[in-house]
Amino acid sequence: MSGTGEMMNVEHPTRPINLEIAVNMLEHLYEVTLGRAFYLNSVSLSVSTIQRCCESFWHNDSTEAVNDHELDVARVRCVVQLTKLIKDLEKSPSDQYILLNLRERLRFMSPSKTGPSRATKRDTTEYDFLLIDQRMITLSVITTLLKLCHILAPNYKNSSLCQPLINGIQEYFIRPYSLILWNRARRDLLA
Repeated sequence: MSGTGEMMNVEHPTRPINLEIAVNMLEHLYEVTLGRAFYLNSVSLSVSTIQRCCESFWHNDSTEAVNDHELDVARVRCVVQLTKLIKDLEKSPSDQYILLNLRERLRFMSPSKTGPSRATKRDTTEYDFLLIDQRMITLSVITTLLKLCHILAPNYKNSSLCQPLINGIQEYFIRPYSLILWNRARRDLLA
């Protein structure tokens, strides 16, 4: 957030951040999403507010909760693929092919980059039993991104592909999710 109190514009590219800042932000967002910490150490958000923020994040910041089951299933698949790539990276931390694929998975997982046209078209009746909790998906993604950061740490300064991944985490997750939390927190403060 800018120091002048003005809102950050999601349309402008994000500035590069370093690994330590990304880890600190992800840890903070994890605690906030669990309801164990104040957002930006100053605003208490209720569990229901956090749930609405997670729903807004995963559904392109629409004001109403959206029930797009097909898109939810596509995102869960993407998170699973991201997790598999991270496990592969653990075995081979400097594999450039894996690093490039991770960046692409991050981009695809991002709500602003996915939509019904990007979701896999399938008969979703086989998934009708799934109740996808957006808050749980958010917590899973944060945990996965933290693991990725810890794997990148030893090679962070030596690999030219690590910084673009950290920037991707910032651009596709930290910034948009933080903006939604900030907008909700600001609304609660002004109410």
